[in-house]
Amino acid sequence: MQRMTAESTRTGLFEHVAAVAERLPANANALVEGAHCLTYRQLVQAASLFRDNVAGAGVQRGDRVGVILGNRKEFLIAALGIWGRGAILLPLSPQSTQAELQRYLLDSAVRAVVAGARKRSTISALRDAGVPVQHAWLFDPDENRWLSEEVRGAPRLCDTSVDRDSPALTQYSTGSTGQPKRVTRTHGHLLGECRAVGTLLHVNANDRVLGVAPFFHSYGLAVCALTTLLAGGTLYPVDNLLPDAVAGLIEREQLTALPGVPFMFKLLSELDATYDFSSLRFALSAGAALPAATARKFEAVYGVPIRQLYGSTETGAIATSDVNEPVPADTCVGAPIPGVGVELLDDEGRTVSPGTEGLVCVRSPYAPTAYDTPVPAADSHFVAGSFHPGDLAKSSVDGQLTLCGRRRAVINVNGLKVDPTEVEDVILRLPGVSEAAVLGSGDAQSGERVKVVVVAADGITPETIRAHCTRQLAPFKCPQIIEFRRELPRSPVGKILRKDL
Repeated sequence: MQRMTAESTRTGLFEHVAAVAERLPANANALVEGAHCLTYRQLVQAASLFRDNVAGAGVQRGDRVGVILGNRKEFLIAALGIWGRGAILLPLSPQSTQAELQRYLLDSAVRAVVAGARKRSTISALRDAGVPVQHAWLFDPDENRWLSEEVRGAPRLCDTSVDRDSPALTQYSTGSTGQPKRVTRTHGHLLGECRAVGTLLHVNANDRVLGVAPFFHSYGLAVCALTTLLAGGTLYPVDNLLPDAVAGLIEREQLTALPGVPFMFKLLSELDATYDFSSLRFALSAGAALPAATARKFEAVYGVPIRQLYGSTETGAIATSDVNEPVPADTCVGAPIPGVGVELLDDEGRTVSPGTEGLVCVRSPYAPTAYDTPVPAADSHFVAGSFHPGDLAKSSVDGQLTLCGRRRAVINVNGLKVDPTEVEDVILRLPGVSEAAVLGSGDAQSGERVKVVVVAADGITPETIRAHCTRQLAPFKCPQIIEFRRELPRSPVGKILRKDL
């Protein structure tokens, strides 16, 4: 990672990856996706062409471009091209419903969209609904090419200089009011985070890293993809989590790094076939708390301990352990990464002593200091240059953090966060439903399942609610458990008593 520091005068993400391509041998692979390989020079060439097409389409500096793609090489080509133009990447899940995409794209005022060819009708419908998408690039995975009829305008070269303070990435974090909160990070934020994480994990040009964590997620994009590319390693994008296929890839390609989520490690530890993971230098889990049973079983099967990383959409990575340090306890997420400060506070805002549970307060040079727009008061919020994620933790004398849960009951489904109020808002829009309370229900396989307790008129069935939610929400947000009651338990002041549900 020392070369990244030496290249700090290069301002933007595109320029940094281009610098990596300049110094590596011509045949050094950046991306390996099945039978398709892209060297660093080919990646930069493809990203440069995409950058010029973005410029030719009229996208200006500071415009947002939505990318609705899975973990494919085209995602990273598009991202680098967008950054090279000075535009802002807005990555969105391909599983998002049309209603969700409409909300995000309208809120962000996107200028253009990059998506898979199967999204053509969705893009048309979004335009009809008033989303100001002036240009769309659609990728056809079956033919492995961009659909040329969707690329309009003559490509023209543009100035690629980007200031480190230029906005680079807009994402939506779990909201507390039914509407996710928008946050934007700069080129400097992402470069600093990748440098800090790469230093702790000792990522280098000899690493071969699995890219299965979603690129539309801050963990998959920064920690997995960008950290690898900025270090000169080789990234293996995987779009579908098929455990046997992933295990076979690790063994066959002798991968050295396995960033994933708890559910993935659980599936890998339960495979019937035996695979050789001895090439792995480290396995890293993020996105949700790692169950102790999963950590023990995975290490017993493959001989590789799993380390945890703690972070958020607003801040990027917050804490993890050095790969050379002893393995921490199952619930320990290590110490804050270089440059990041973490305080644990009581309800009065006073710092608690080591071993005492407190509210996490993060001060990071890799994070903004506010959401893009004002949001109602919530457990997760910015204040005085710090971010309060709403998490509870304890700290050891030497600064190792152990997470103790959340102050607010965000539901964690396979590492993906579900805001109960967002789901409640959708269900309450269904005629016949008068009350709804959404909460998480423990599940050994996925961590938690989404449960809803409703008060509804006769004729409203579980199938009615599921069908309504399927049209409005991504699959992981849809209730799997639906319970009917005559009334919801409430406190004397009218607050729903979720503990009784």
